[in-house]
Amino acid sequence: MENKEERDYSKIKASSGKAFDKLQEYLLAEINSSGEDLLLLENLNLAAKANFDKLSSEAQSSLAQATKIQQTYKQLELYLHQTDTIVSQVDDLELLAKELDSYSKALELKFSQFLT
Repeated sequence: MENKEERDYSKIKASSGKAFDKLQEYLLAEINSSGEDLLLLENLNLAAKANFDKLSSEAQSSLAQATKIQQTYKQLELYLHQTDTIVSQVDDLELLAKELDSYSKALELKFSQFLT
């Protein structure tokens, strides 16, 4: 009987050892898998950070260019206002020239009538 108990005990001990070995393999695989997942997540975060840094740099560059364009527009706006003023003055001068032409023609007509 003792021999049978020893054999049963040996079987249980061997089975328990195998079970613990399998459990150890499973837990190590889970830990390694979790570690690989964390490395992948870290790499994804680094790639996302690099993309956001690039977008931030491009946005800052665009903002600087937009500011420069606004300054250029303000300078052009002054010139456009001056151009509008000049165009208005030219229109006034053309009108005055037409009036002077009409007046000189009227004077010429009176002078020719006076001479005749």
